[in-house]
Amino acid sequence: MAEREYPHSDDAERSVLGAAMQSKDALASVLEVLGKSDFFAAAHAELFDAMATLHADGQVVDVVTLSELLRRRNKLGFCGGAEYLTGLPHAAPSPSGAKQYAQIVKEKALLRELIKYGERTAAESFSDDRPANEVLANAQDKIYQIALSSTKGDYVRARDGFEMVTVETEAFYNSDRKLRGLSTGFTKLDEKTSGFQKQDLIILAARPSMGKTALALCFALNAAMNEDATVMFFSLEMGVKPVIQRLVSIVAGIEMKSIRDGSFNASPADLKSYNKAAETFRDMKLFIDDTSGISVDVMTSKCLRLRQEQKGIDLVIIDYLQLMEMTGSDRPDNRTLEIAAISRRLKQMAKELDCPVIVLSQLSRDVEKRSGSPVLSDLRDSGAIEQDGDLIMFIHNKSEKEEKADNEDSRYGGDFSYNRETMRQLLILKHRQGETGEVLLSWVGRYTKFANLDYGSYDSAPSDDYGGGFDGGYDGGYGGDGYTADEDPPW
Repeated sequence: MAEREYPHSDDAERSVLGAAMQSKDALASVLEVLGKSDFFAAAHAELFDAMATLHADGQVVDVVTLSELLRRRNKLGFCGGAEYLTGLPHAAPSPSGAKQYAQIVKEKALLRELIKYGERTAAESFSDDRPANEVLANAQDKIYQIALSSTKGDYVRARDGFEMVTVETEAFYNSDRKLRGLSTGFTKLDEKTSGFQKQDLIILAARPSMGKTALALCFALNAAMNEDATVMFFSLEMGVKPVIQRLVSIVAGIEMKSIRDGSFNASPADLKSYNKAAETFRDMKLFIDDTSGISVDVMTSKCLRLRQEQKGIDLVIIDYLQLMEMTGSDRPDNRTLEIAAISRRLKQMAKELDCPVIVLSQLSRDVEKRSGSPVLSDLRDSGAIEQDGDLIMFIHNKSEKEEKADNEDSRYGGDFSYNRETMRQLLILKHRQGETGEVLLSWVGRYTKFANLDYGSYDSAPSDDYGGGFDGGYDGGYGGDGYTADEDPPW
């Protein structure tokens, strides 16, 4: 069988170039659609590049200027000489059709790219050097990128953008929604952030054993329970079973030890809470993936599939950044550069999925070498995380010295005092769309969960004697002040 040619149209390519030589406006419209790599014929690609260069320099594009530039580049003969250039304007029926000709060239280029990547995917599949799920994920991501490249966005005039913002703002004002974004489940944090916003990369960082995973699971539960949101939780450190056990402990208000050894069955109250939690999980759209060493491309592929299955995706949480890896030949040798590349890709992922992406991160040991609160430069491995993050939050527990100093200054007013055993600081150190500052949360260690803290009602945070139901909910929906162990959870 004769080898098939890649899709292309010589007539469309000549018409594009001819129209561009006839009209400056035609060339400008073509430049919005095409790049040099979109041309099949190498000579046409060189001609187009020369036209783009002349246009960028503000020069006239005609046979004389093109010939001179190509001669300086030693490409005139390769492109057919002055005689070929002279005939190009006659190849275009009309300069007004330049954009239509360009769309034909673009379509053929997209088909060629699909075919070439299909061939590459087939070669990778035959080589058996990479896991099948990685090859598949890379293929899906590449196809998605090709699809994005076929739908370039256009510029927006300021007045049109103003009208769009006005319509959106008025619609929100007239609705019964309390937040612009997805509720965090914590009242004070919602007040500062207006919820988690679409396309934001959110970094939640802390030293080990500060409760990163616990707070991330509270975010996931609040979104899935209170907002009926679709949530994907990537757990690179723990397996699915330990994650589920922690979720059950939070929702049912049963200590982890009792869940692990099954001793909750001996307590009628705990058994009742456990069964109630089972009903809650039944309809919850919370999905957990515990694949180790997963790449951002594979994550994105899985989220795109989930979005298609569930008709949307509202929140992605990744636990945690330093356990992620890049794969393939593009992987940098330096770990700092690798983390920087992963961080950039995570931001792209948030934009592609059009939802907030929360990524947990470790802090460097420098925090422990000095007294006081952590700072942005304490983010471990790379300053790129600081650059790419839209919202960066640190969990911090004050030292005894800090606690004493703050309580002596009556920082929070009234009889309120900080309690290291039952409180945590959530420090908002970067917020691209709003204010920074501090939010205090109640830490209920018995159930490894966080809860809203009533600044006005406590002279200290709730002790571990509080608990029972899931009390991290927004606006009292699933909590507020906590529940005693013999009360029913609040669902």
